[in-house]
Amino acid sequence: MLLSTSKEQRKEYATLLTDLLYTDSDDKELKASLIRKLGYEEEAVISHTSESDLLVDGTVGIYKREGEGRTAVFSRNVDEKDRWSYFADIHSIPAVGDKRRVVFLGESVGRGFLLDPDYTPSIVLEYQLNQLAGREEYEVIDLAETNLGLPELLRRYRQCYQLHPDMIVFLAGNNWRYELLRAIEGKPDVYQRLVRALQENEQMQSVGKMIEDIFADVVTAFLETVGRLSRENNVPVIFAIPEFNLLDCRSTQAEQYISTLHGEGIDEWVTCKIVAEKAFAAHDLTTCIANAQRMIALDCTHPSGYELLADCWLQQGKYEEARACLENAKDTALYFRTDSKPRIFNIIRETILSKAAENNVHILDIKAVFDTYQNGRLPGRELFLDYCHFTVEGIQVAMNAVSNRLFNIDKGTDHPPMVVKSPEAKAITRGLGHLFAAIHNAHWGQSYEILYYHCCKALENYKQVARLMVYYCDMMSRKTANNLCKSLEMILKSSEYNLDRYVHALLPPRNKKSLETELVSAMVDALKTVQIDLTKYVREIRVAEHNQKDDPTNLLLPFYCLSSYEEFQGSNNAFYQARNYRSVFKVVGTGGHTLKIDVELRVPYQTQATAKALLYMNDAPVTELEVTNDWVRYELEIPAGKLHNDVNELSVHWPLPGELPLKPKERTRTLSLLDNMFFVFGEISLLNVRFNS
Repeated sequence: MLLSTSKEQRKEYATLLTDLLYTDSDDKELKASLIRKLGYEEEAVISHTSESDLLVDGTVGIYKREGEGRTAVFSRNVDEKDRWSYFADIHSIPAVGDKRRVVFLGESVGRGFLLDPDYTPSIVLEYQLNQLAGREEYEVIDLAETNLGLPELLRRYRQCYQLHPDMIVFLAGNNWRYELLRAIEGKPDVYQRLVRALQENEQMQSVGKMIEDIFADVVTAFLETVGRLSRENNVPVIFAIPEFNLLDCRSTQAEQYISTLHGEGIDEWVTCKIVAEKAFAAHDLTTCIANAQRMIALDCTHPSGYELLADCWLQQGKYEEARACLENAKDTALYFRTDSKPRIFNIIRETILSKAAENNVHILDIKAVFDTYQNGRLPGRELFLDYCHFTVEGIQVAMNAVSNRLFNIDKGTDHPPMVVKSPEAKAITRGLGHLFAAIHNAHWGQSYEILYYHCCKALENYKQVARLMVYYCDMMSRKTANNLCKSLEMILKSSEYNLDRYVHALLPPRNKKSLETELVSAMVDALKTVQIDLTKYVREIRVAEHNQKDDPTNLLLPFYCLSSYEEFQGSNNAFYQARNYRSVFKVVGTGGHTLKIDVELRVPYQTQATAKALLYMNDAPVTELEVTNDWVRYELEIPAGKLHNDVNELSVHWPLPGELPLKPKERTRTLSLLDNMFFVFGEISLLNVRFNS
């Protein structure tokens, strides 16, 4: 199995099984697989399930029905209070009145994440529809929910007919990747085919095509159900396909884990990457292009070759070529290196575009809308706060297209789109949106440049957020868990902010707190633009908290080895595994003190008897370490002169593996599919450092 069966996943399995039973799916194999995962006998589940149980249960999301028919009111269910912050900040949905009712369904993009609850797509859509009508003719019922997956989206769609809508809008498709995982898990023959492809060095293009075909079937089944209910209820449905921030959002270190390439493929790929990066830095685009293209030829599942090539095309003004490369880079998340950030995959978009009409579903492609709005320029920070969530401008442009389309459908007209006035967003809403965009981007491993941009925009829109930045820098520089920090209490006590929806952004996932040095540096530098200098303050906290002289610091803790909060989807080990040729660790140092290092490491799949790992401090070479398949322990010393009086980078450059055998039996016998897909360059069981007094 690709995923362990957690409580959340069992809930998703139950939802998917419900959907299959309700739609009379003939996929008996998937039904049986899901039933087994839930721990039931197949006959018991099917014989006790009725269609009425699955559709009308008197709830719509977190809302519970009070009354019957068109006079029913739906109020927030106290039993669902833990989920309230994922929905619109609306206590109840009123009974059907005189206004035309539009139900709005979606995920966090539809929720207006980072601007919610003050400025959301639903708020703007309702305002624009009534502008087009010239009076208060429309109401938009906002049922978008942050983190909504495909099974729950389909359930919400079925439930929403209890609200007697006149029209339904979807803005969704970013959270559907896990449906692909479930589809693969439900088809053992497909799973085995993937394993054989990896073992036998089959071209990854064919594996990718197989994955996309499975995904297309999932999306097609969804559209068929949506279309059928639309026809049965005579309610028009419009599906707005989201877009991705191609220009600013790049792959993270975890998304760049290197594939297991047989023969000498890994060595050649890594060499090409190093040459390409140096060539780009030297403005030698010809050399960079040639090596990036070779990287893609060697491994079409890795984002780095596409991103390097895209950067070259952008330098040369070849925007269509750059777009194609960045779309391909985005879609490499289909290969499950990590729990990657949400996104709309090309196969989802293409399937919706090709299958919607035959299923009675109207479509609106936001990619085309943004392309027209920006005269062909790639979408970036003007329209997106992060990888997929809209800025105020992005919401306005997207909903302008949706409102025009809805109005034409409702009135039976075909007028060309017109620019409709939008409501204004408050300065505090914009400022907090950019602040939490900086935090969110940092947690997904984005660059200092984009973090600094959002910090500056936050201060530009609402200078009072400076106080929150000061508290955040203090909190992230300490060893103490965030929920025990006084700084978090001060952030949440700021009465002018409505932060209940974003508390999770202030608590690192899985309690794996890192130093977040890129984000803290971006905040410190942005604060200087408003005459607040935290440089010394932050450095003193870091040294006091993370540099205990004569007391060893474990660099394998998340503080020092994480660059983002993603998690590898394969096996978790008790020791550190390097799935890239370079591993980086943070060391908080002070001037005038020697650093002692105690390290134990190995290279588990090294084909040579011995090899050398290179140790660097702040990009300066320190020493070479002989490494083998067996654990080797070293005690080293780095002179004080090689260390900064703040955060330093200790890096290990692992040896390249040389020629890998086609079928490494010792690796395929016990490891999972994902473990096999991405190569382990080295492992570390111990990495302690301490400073001499």
